[in-house]
Amino acid sequence: MYRGLQFILFNYFVLCIWSVKVNSHKTDWEYVLLRFESNSTNPDIANFNVRTLRVSRGLYAINGTLFVGKDLDNTYSVDFRVYRSASGNSDFKATAYEIPTTTFYKFMTSFYVKMVQKDLQNCSNLPQHKDEFEGPLTAGVYECKKCIVTNDRMPGHAQPGLYKSVIHLFGDDIELWLSLYFEVSTKSFI
Repeated sequence: MYRGLQFILFNYFVLCIWSVKVNSHKTDWEYVLLRFESNSTNPDIANFNVRTLRVSRGLYAINGTLFVGKDLDNTYSVDFRVYRSASGNSDFKATAYEIPTTTFYKFMTSFYVKMVQKDLQNCSNLPQHKDEFEGPLTAGVYECKKCIVTNDRMPGHAQPGLYKSVIHLFGDDIELWLSLYFEVSTKSFI
């Protein structure tokens, strides 16, 4: 009997490890995109005009433009923070999800290239990069048309609630904020 129990526990352990390895890139949450807010102290240098577009029930896309009036290079800094409201009101509290203040190129590599570029490649004219961002982001108008950003490359777990993520770009001549509001729920596996 003891040997049989050992065999069962060993197989259970192997199955658990296999399951974690197979599903390690999966997320246990889904989200609904609610709205964007943006603010620029110098719209002649950079400005967002972004909104959500309902594609179908529970599925929202990004529509809009990023205007860049001059090349954005590594003289600019960026930070990224995610806040959560458990009640769904405006009582947001900081979460562990953040990119502390870093250079523009490092931010673009860690956030844009690694997390969202794949989702934007067929619905926008944003530049494509292989492994890391090769700046600068040249002056121009960048458009997103019905871009659906999945959570495939996002953290595997997120608690349910109302979230606000804030990208803050700043330099000597501008401060630019883009806030994205979204609601997270536990993914249904049925």
